[in-house]
Amino acid sequence: MLTGYKVARSCWNGKNMWIAIQSPDEYSKMTKPCIYIKTVKNDLIPWLPNQEDMLAVDWNIVD
Repeated sequence: MLTGYKVARSCWNGKNMWIAIQSPDEYSKMTKPCIYIKTVKNDLIPWLPNQEDMLAVDWNIVD
């Protein structure tokens, strides 16, 4: 993710879900990068990983 890739875990229930990093620009209210997720309903929302996700080794790069 730090190099611009979107990633997902193969065990996630929702199809086409992924996470990525949002870096702030001149239009952002945020001043630091944050992780966001694309949900099953195609919403983009802030995301915080749980312990299982943080320690997982089954992450895949999403095209």
